[in-house]
Amino acid sequence: MTITPEVLQPIAARLTDLLENDRLPHALLLEGANAETRKEAAVQLARVLLCARLSDDAPGDEDAAMFGGMSLFGADTQEEDARLLPCESCKHCRKTTAMAHPDFLFLEGDTAARSFHIDAIRQMRQDARLLPNEARQKVIILHQAQSMTPEAQNALLKLLEEPPDHTALILTAPARHMMLATVLSRVAVFSMGENCEEANNEQQTRVNETAQSIANALAAGDAYTLLCLTARLEKEKDKEFVRQCFAQTRCALHGQLRGEAHESRREIILMQMERVRALEVAMDRNPNQALLLSRFAAAIYR
Repeated sequence: MTITPEVLQPIAARLTDLLENDRLPHALLLEGANAETRKEAAVQLARVLLCARLSDDAPGDEDAAMFGGMSLFGADTQEEDARLLPCESCKHCRKTTAMAHPDFLFLEGDTAARSFHIDAIRQMRQDARLLPNEARQKVIILHQAQSMTPEAQNALLKLLEEPPDHTALILTAPARHMMLATVLSRVAVFSMGENCEEANNEQQTRVNETAQSIANALAAGDAYTLLCLTARLEKEKDKEFVRQCFAQTRCALHGQLRGEAHESRREIILMQMERVRALEVAMDRNPNQALLLSRFAAAIYR
């Protein structure tokens, strides 16, 4: 695969600032663009992080990195489009070019939902805690991270919450809203395209509106409206969108609970919150989401 320095241009200014001030987060998520561009950007960033310029390496390699290769920030560091470049001369650059560096791990899911399984994350988590072999740090790429199962993402949380100092994680996904909120809260998101923020805002608005409608139907015992809403969600291909809707539904119900003075109404809302939570747990365990939603909607008649 050809790695082009231009691929990091959309996020180069922010990355440069973080690297210069030694503030690069331990875990990053690259969103936007297409899958191949995200992959190239992740690999390019991994090569920069493993380059002898940032590694505790032998003096000979440091000299080669500093004088035998290109500048970290391109030919002219004053240019606004300054690019992050590995030196291409040190042993780390040579090995990452061949995708044969012992401190570089690349894992990939495919486009199918739930194709990135928990076993791969558990093994990666063990590898991440081992000390680097040659470079100052290890770099692990989780490409197509949106295809991780919820269980895999939850397993990843254990590493994100207690990250080893010597390991950097780079995740890629089409958009941040396709990841669990708990994962998002522990990674720094870098957008590879101008429309990412707008798309995420539109998605969040859609989640909030759907969740509020479900919460209102549940609190009012409006079976018909609930059936219509869940019928639309049964056709939704984005499984994470559905999960986010019900997580937000619980928040909406909680808001109604706080403003409700009548004890009987409070009991109904509490019961519906418990039903929503049970549905969330069931969706994590059962891939037949349509069946679960049908049962959930039908239960309001009982």
